[in-house]
Amino acid sequence: MSEISGHKAQTFSVGFATDIQSEKYNADFAIAKKTSAYFGSEHTSLMMSARDVRDNFAKVVWQADDLVSNHTQTAMYILAQATKPHVAVALSGDGGDELFAGYDRYYLNHLIDRWQYLPAWLRNNFISQRFFNLAGKIDLFNKLNTLSGVDRLLLFMAQKETTLGQVLNPDFNRPGVTRDFFNKKFFANSGALNPKDSTKALQYLDMQTWLLDDALNRTDRMSMAHGLEVRVPLLDKDLVELAMRIPAKYNMDSRTSGKKLFKEAMQEYLPDFVYNEPKRGFFSPMAKWLRGDLKDWAQEILSPDYNPAAQEYLDFKAIRTVFDSHLSGRQYALNTIWSLLTFQVWLKQFNK
Repeated sequence: MSEISGHKAQTFSVGFATDIQSEKYNADFAIAKKTSAYFGSEHTSLMMSARDVRDNFAKVVWQADDLVSNHTQTAMYILAQATKPHVAVALSGDGGDELFAGYDRYYLNHLIDRWQYLPAWLRNNFISQRFFNLAGKIDLFNKLNTLSGVDRLLLFMAQKETTLGQVLNPDFNRPGVTRDFFNKKFFANSGALNPKDSTKALQYLDMQTWLLDDALNRTDRMSMAHGLEVRVPLLDKDLVELAMRIPAKYNMDSRTSGKKLFKEAMQEYLPDFVYNEPKRGFFSPMAKWLRGDLKDWAQEILSPDYNPAAQEYLDFKAIRTVFDSHLSGRQYALNTIWSLLTFQVWLKQFNK
């Protein structure tokens, strides 16, 4: 960009002001600064706090205008707010993981396929189940024996029914609807899916679901809330068509090192400290903040008094149990809790 434009590119990143595992949650933030120095960009960085979440969460839900629940949304909102005074249009890397098999679920899916090369009588019997159970890995046993198709998709992308079944009132909870919807839409006539490459099929499904309904939705709405336009160059039509013709196995090195071909194509431009970094998600300390700085705020929103209209849909006694379990560390329930927080605020705003 600097070479083409003849002046310094402007870059932007957001980090998290936390004393708890700060290195983990700010790893990409630190690398962004280092990368900026390497390329000589004009870099703007900001740190957000738990208070920023409290102060902006209702605005984020309002701007989303939909039940999109992702604990990084507030970070995207604040980053866009800081970016807008500097530029009118920004570029985002959305789509790279879906195109070039960057998410660890693709590698795990590949491992499941390899496990299932074994005859069913050998891998899925009482003895093997007993072995996994004794090792405390019965959840792993069930995952390894999940067949490709809609069940595999829901394994990676759906919240656990055991938890949702607790917090949703029975009349409102219909788990079969989700399965039937995906089965009918994507698997009944699966002309676009390659049955010989279930990982490639998973990439395609992510592009049709997760990428559209979460990632791009989140980026677009959080940026346009401030009048900032975000472009996604990796989703260029020709590049998408090329990437979707590449078998998934050529992009996977390990669970923390996907996008192999894309990285190799870009190697001459990248410093070693970027090229050799392991794959990470966009980590945030929200799970920790819910146990600390955001605890009282979350408890208020998750109380039955916050919005009486929600009692038709939610079991608040069960929600309290799930929240307490998360607070004590017995259960990691960030996604469920964040979904409930989003639903509560959304319903209160729009159920007029």
